[in-house]
This record gives sequence, C-alpha cells and structure tokens, in this order.
Amino acid sequence: MKTFINNYKSTAAEGELWSVFYSEASLRKMLNTTGCEGIRFHLGKDDDGKTVIIAEPTDNVGHPLPATTTRSLMDNGGGQFFASDGACPMNCPPDN
Repeated sequence: MKTFINNYKSTAAEGELWSVFYSEASLRKMLNTTGCEGIRFHLGKDDDGKTVIIAEPTDNVGHPLPATTTRSLMDNGGGQFFASDGACPMNCPPDN
C-alpha cells in the first residue's frame, strides 16, 4: 500500500491533498452516532477549488443516516458530515 501512496504523491500537483487526519475523538463521535455502523469518505472541492475529504456516518450497508440522528461538525441540510482534523501536505507531520 505504501507504494500506491508514493505513486500518488509523486504525481500530485504542488499543494494537492495527500491525506487527511481524523482524531480518535472525531472517529468515536461518528461511530457513537445512533445507527452508525460504518463511515463513508467523500471527495469534494471547497470554495477555493481545493480537494477535501469529508466523512459521513452510515448504516451497515453504507446508506447515510437520517439528518435527525446526530449533530455533526458540518451539516448543510443534506446529511451528517464531518470535516477532518487536519490535511496533508498543509498540516502534516514531517516525512509524511
């Protein structure tokens, strides 16, 4: 798998997203959501056109949970979405 990661990094444009970090607390918050049995990660673009990865708690087959089941960090009316706690290469440990 490390080879796949390095293949991606070697072809990524300068400043392009490599990875995101979700803290244990953030993951637990999602997994402790009523009805959560999985997490889907979405690729998206922010208002500046930069790639972002957003997490969404799901049921056991990957369906989004109803918006009324949790309070998320981000909710624009389409479900429960959680932003990452950091992104790489912008905010990552050395040698990552």
